[in-house]
Amino acid sequence: MENLFVKPFKILVVESDRRLYKKLSLCFNKSGFDYRIYSGIDNIVPLVLDFQPDLVLLEYLSPIVNGGELCIQIKENKLIQHIPVVIYSTFPHQILSLGAYGHDCFIAKPFELTDLMRRIDVFLMRYWSDKKRTENTLVSSGCN
Repeated sequence: MENLFVKPFKILVVESDRRLYKKLSLCFNKSGFDYRIYSGIDNIVPLVLDFQPDLVLLEYLSPIVNGGELCIQIKENKLIQHIPVVIYSTFPHQILSLGAYGHDCFIAKPFELTDLMRRIDVFLMRYWSDKKRTENTLVSSGCN
């Protein structure tokens, strides 16, 4: 029988709320994701280039540079623009009216972590099926 190495999916998150930071950490650990969470940054490109995530989650109201601007940094860089970006915020109408940032999805807060994990699975499934990558498997979570 062949031994297959299953490489965990990588998720990069920018989130300043410590409570949500902790909940995401617990959920991602339980789901087997490899992840990095930052509380506030001004240039996301070096972090994405270094970590090479499979998905980026951005809180719009980040304390240094908003999630929309961070998304633009990713989507304007030819080396990383293919990576799916999800922006989320408590203020969906205001954020969506400000313009297009090139994000792949917007999620209104508050959200259930199980719903977030389902959306993450969908993005990862779509991204990796396009790449025909077979060494990863999706792990659904029971995070609450």
